[in-house]
Amino acid sequence: MDPFDNHEARTMDAGVLQELLLRTDTLEDFLGELALRAARDTEHRCGITVRGEHGRPYTVASSDELTRGLDELQYAEGDGPCLEALATAVPVFVTDMASETRWGSYPRHAVEVGARSSMSYPLISGEAAIGALNLYAFEPLAPGLHMQARAAHVAEHAAGALAIALRIADHSKAIDNLRAALTSRSTIDQAIGILMAQQRCDARAAFDLLRQASQGRNVKLREVAARIVAAVDHAPPGDRRGRH
Repeated sequence: MDPFDNHEARTMDAGVLQELLLRTDTLEDFLGELALRAARDTEHRCGITVRGEHGRPYTVASSDELTRGLDELQYAEGDGPCLEALATAVPVFVTDMASETRWGSYPRHAVEVGARSSMSYPLISGEAAIGALNLYAFEPLAPGLHMQARAAHVAEHAAGALAIALRIADHSKAIDNLRAALTSRSTIDQAIGILMAQQRCDARAAFDLLRQASQGRNVKLREVAARIVAAVDHAPPGDRRGRH
């Protein structure tokens, strides 16, 4: 019997995704809930692969540790169905790992931990695969039409959710970087002001002093500036000259 004939199974849709977004506080929590929901909807164990730094894949969320291990086994070997789906943007099905001849030793290792079949769906955003939805079952299972339709439906919505989540993460990172840059600039400006008062010089000469101290001590400019500001802040009352 095709498990996807179960009409009582809850289906992922825009309303479900909105609910997940509203009840989670972080990107990691949201993607973790997304993996659990995909596992329930497909009656498989589920992992979500994304491209990390320098294009290296990693599992950003999984329904369980065994699934994460199956994903990471493929990353370690550099071969496997989820990596193929990610590279080709085409779904990859494995009916029975015990008789599978693709991907070197990966199928044998998967069988050793109990995985017998899998479906790997690329998560498409625009024209590129930004990740893969990895679905594992612990019995040989040919993906019938109902199964493929349900898994494809989940993958489509998961791709949209992942794209939004990554966009939010990039936006948050940009804001954090901007905030750090503004804080650093403010500290440098304060240090320049202190040096101008101490050395009775203009802003350009004060900045040159700051830069020379940074280069001479092999310390970042903002760290030298922070030390100058801290020295003045902690100077005894009546002595606000500090040291640099």
